[in-house]
This record gives sequence, C-alpha cells and structure tokens, in this order.
Amino acid sequence: MNKLKKISALLLAFVMLLAFAACGKSDANAIGTWSLKMDLSAAMKEEMGSEFSDFNAPFVFTVYLDLSKDGTYKMYVDEKETEKDMDTFMGALADYFTEYLYSAMEAQGMNRADAQAALEAQVGMSVKDYALQSIKESINITELTSSIVQEGVYKIKDGKFFMGADKIDDRIYDLISIDGDKMTLNAAEDAAASPFFNGTIQGLSYPFELTRVK
Repeated sequence: MNKLKKISALLLAFVMLLAFAACGKSDANAIGTWSLKMDLSAAMKEEMGSEFSDFNAPFVFTVYLDLSKDGTYKMYVDEKETEKDMDTFMGALADYFTEYLYSAMEAQGMNRADAQAALEAQVGMSVKDYALQSIKESINITELTSSIVQEGVYKIKDGKFFMGADKIDDRIYDLISIDGDKMTLNAAEDAAASPFFNGTIQGLSYPFELTRVK
C-alpha cells in the first residue's frame, strides 16, 4: 500500500505547480468566480506503478478561482465536492486492489473462497473494506483542500495573465482570452515561465478552459 500513500504527495505537488507571480488591477470581464476541472487520472496511474497498469478510473476534481475587482484572487476547492470525487476514485481503486490480491493468491493455486477467507482472517474485515480503509488513511481530505487555498494578486494586460502572492514578474505569464462565460489560458512561447502550469503532471496540458460560476 506504500504506493497508495504517494497519492496525497502527488496532489500536494500539483498544488505547488500553481505558484503564481503578479499584482495589479483587474480586467472587468474577468471579475467573478471561475471553475476548472482537473483530470489527474493519468498522473495517478503513473504514480501507482506497473501493478496497476490495467486500472482505469477517472480522477477529476474542480478548482475554483475567485478574481476580485480590487485585483486580488483566491484559489480553492470545495471540501465536500472534493471528498465526493475522491470517494468515487478510491472506491474504484479498492475494487481493483481487491481483485489484484485475489488473483495473486489464485495464481498460487488457492481458490477464491479460500483466498477470501485467508485474507479476511488476516486483516479482520472484508478485503475491500481493508483496501478502502488503507487508501483513505493515506489521504487527508481536509489537509488537501486546505493546502490548495492560495491568495494573492493578479493582473490582466494586453491579453496576458499574471498572478502571484505579492508582486508582478513581467516575464512570467500566460495568454488569456475571455468569451462570455469561458476563459481560456494558453502557454506563451516568449514568456520566461508559466504562472499557472509547468507541464510536469502527466495528462495535463494547455489550453486550460475555465467556466464562469458567477
């Protein structure tokens, strides 16, 4: 189960990719709350290793971004919503891991009923309940959602999007376009870096499309 404990670390590492750099006044079209669905399925599968090569389950959660009139921002996730998304993913993972254990024991010549009895005697509960318990113990939802909260300042100028804790670095930006309730972020080839994403999470890539919530 050690690989499963890396899930929380992976999510926290993802949060660090959202290290912004900026300050300034807001663009009127951008003011409001935006949502972005992030699919970390590929990254999770890679982190879990070859034992889970056949495991396929969506792991999508929603990041919210508040852009205020005064040029400040807040990024966060809804804890209850994230917990629900995580429960779906962890349930699928527990099912897969249970079948993995049974198959491993059957490969040693034990039938499924005996394998189930032996495993349940060892862990004191059903194999699926044990797997689910172990997975949930490796991930602290409250800690995760709290760690994602980021606040700072932002600026939109000439189609460029800057964000940061307390200052602007004009070399670091994304390209931004807003069409009604859709905001699109794209990487800028001439920027020194992206304030939003550095491309190291498998399965995530530009463009990022955010939807206005309010």
